[in-house]
Amino acid sequence: MRIFITLLIIVASIGTVSSQHIIADSPYKSGASFPGGMDSLNSFLAKNIKYPKYLKDRKKELEEIVIIEFTVKRDGWIEDINIRKGKNAAFKKEARRLVREMPRWKPAEMEGKVVNETIILPIRFKLEFED
Repeated sequence: MRIFITLLIIVASIGTVSSQHIIADSPYKSGASFPGGMDSLNSFLAKNIKYPKYLKDRKKELEEIVIIEFTVKRDGWIEDINIRKGKNAAFKKEARRLVREMPRWKPAEMEGKVVNETIILPIRFKLEFED
């Protein structure tokens, strides 16, 4: 049995959805960003995700998108981590752990000032099994 793990992430400001994160109608001159951009964020999550053994031992596919919200503070550190959507307790716990372990982000700027920004991050957890 082999386990395939797929992780899909999308970063979006509240009220907007974009893979680039900077939106023309956004009040932010530049939105908060993970160091190195989206590719680095994808790499960080893929490299650091951990599935509990009891989930890996299941005999069927398991998939869920957990939507997590957090604030990138003016100093770039993350606070106020909340799960907005998710059913599987293990996936919600892992999404929260991953966000807590993220390095300092580049904070958002608005009108020439560094500001806090709330980020919504959908994380797709998927365990596929092949006999």
